[in-house]
Amino acid sequence: MKFDHHIHSCYSGDSHSKVEDIIKYSMKIGLDAIAISDHDTVKGSKKAMEIAKGQKNINSLIIVPSIEITTNKGHIIGLGLEEELKINQSPEEVIEKIHDENALAIIPHPYTYYRHGLFATINIENYIKHSKPNRKLKIDGVEVKNGRFLLGYGNYKTKKFSKNHNISPLGGSDSHFINAIGDCYSEMEFESVEDIFEAIRNNKTIAKGQKTSNRLIGKEFINKKIKRKYKRN
Repeated sequence: MKFDHHIHSCYSGDSHSKVEDIIKYSMKIGLDAIAISDHDTVKGSKKAMEIAKGQKNINSLIIVPSIEITTNKGHIIGLGLEEELKINQSPEEVIEKIHDENALAIIPHPYTYYRHGLFATINIENYIKHSKPNRKLKIDGVEVKNGRFLLGYGNYKTKKFSKNHNISPLGGSDSHFINAIGDCYSEMEFESVEDIFEAIRNNKTIAKGQKTSNRLIGKEFINKKIKRKYKRN
């Protein structure tokens, strides 16, 4: 079954995708579960869950609560979090709070410096080797495939890291517009949110997908520039 854990909605600030449209498109392309992981807010995630509860025809699509959190070293997705966390805390603090809520700590685009990849800021191998046991980063999953950066050295390094440390490999579209949803996804067996968490914890996931079209990403970039210009005027 297919799960895209990394989708942005209009609540992120850098996306214009309406939650209703995200749900409709996800069902159209055959996704079985999604998570709206907006930047530092759960508004989009909560709205998706509210819509799912109110419409019987979308019961087949599992909605997982989520948020992409800004730490002082990079981004971390709190998969399963239903409340917002204070930004710019240390990764250790954020991961501890994620786990306190029985949620999972997922590292998105880990080695991409200009997108706040956590492993691009800290030397993760040295960090793991030299950290005290009570200060280690207890990571549950890493994005080895990201729709916006599928090809490149960063993804190769993440895949290698995942294998070496027995951490679940995930695929996420990192969609900022509707047509990019599902370009990358994780394949696993599940029938519920709990099943998804169990698969990730036990490294029973396969990252799949393809790079989002450069033409579509370029179009998105231009549209954002135009909208910002009109807002200033």
